[in-house]
Order: sequence, then structure tokens, then C-alpha cells
Amino acid sequence: MNSQNMLPELPLVPSIWKRLGAFILDILCMLLLWVFILFLAALLVRIFKIEFLGELFIDIFQNQDSSIEPRIYSYAWILSIFIYSVGTHLLFKNTIGSNICRIQVIHISGLNMSIWFFLIRNLFLFLLFTQPVLSIIYGGIMFVGIFLNKNHRAIHDYLFNTIVVNKNSNYQEVLGKVNQ
Repeated sequence: MNSQNMLPELPLVPSIWKRLGAFILDILCMLLLWVFILFLAALLVRIFKIEFLGELFIDIFQNQDSSIEPRIYSYAWILSIFIYSVGTHLLFKNTIGSNICRIQVIHISGLNMSIWFFLIRNLFLFLLFTQPVLSIIYGGIMFVGIFLNKNHRAIHDYLFNTIVVNKNSNYQEVLGKVNQ
């Protein structure tokens, strides 16, 4: 408890469950964006008879089988990650899931993350979870790794020199403890 205002102090790093909740919310937001992109592309193909889009996107309205179908979903997923990462960084300097869960990703140097750094980190993380086998392996390793270290940093946090903190915490204090 803080003796000055008798309110409990917030922990500096969020719980694992808070991070997981933010991740799930972000995935749901990107899935909605992904469906919208697929729907919009199919609509453009149908209305404007755009042939080059017809080769990239299946006509969802006719539910055609196509050998190109898996690529279409992948392209739309990558585009949704890009739009989501750039859009949320420009609007909020954070993802929607992180804002709702009141957490923030910061670079351990204390500098603000550039939009490109934020995008590359998110692309790495969310593309990893597009492959079922990789997502199970990495998800398990990440979850155990977060439990085993006091700062709850995952492998991608170490790779990109980031840490997740509670939004209300003094991140300079967190950085001082991480850099020790």
C-alpha cells in the first residue's frame, strides 16, 4: 500500500492473464478486419469484374473451389495485420487489446517505438500464429517462459528488446529493474 494515498500500488508488469487477454482481443480484431478485407475484395471482383483481383481473391458469394484459395486467405491475413498494426499505432500508439487491458509495450531503452518497429514486432508475432503447429509450439514455449521470468517477458520481447508494462506504472522504474 502506498502510505500517501492508501491505494494499493499497481504491479509494474502485468499478469500473464492480462497479456493473454490483450492478445486474444487483438486476434479477434484482426479476424474481423480479415473477414472485412475478404468480403470487400469479393465484392470488388463481383461488381467491377476486376480480373486481376479475381485471380487473387475467390468469389466468396459463389463459394467456388480454387487452387489459389489458401494464398488468398494468407494475403488477406498479412494485409489485416499490416492495417491493424499501423492503424492502431497511429491512433493509439498501442493495440486495441492492449488499450482495453491497460497494458503497454515499451522498448527497454525507454525510447518510443517507431511505427516500423511496432509493425515488424506485430508481424513476427501474429504471422507465427498463422501456422497451427508453430502456434502450438511457440505458444507453449511463450506461456512457460512468461511464467519462469520475473518480468513476464516472452521470447519475442527478448528478440525485440521490449517489455510489457501496466499503463499506469512508472515504466522508468520497470526499465531500471530490467536493465539491472
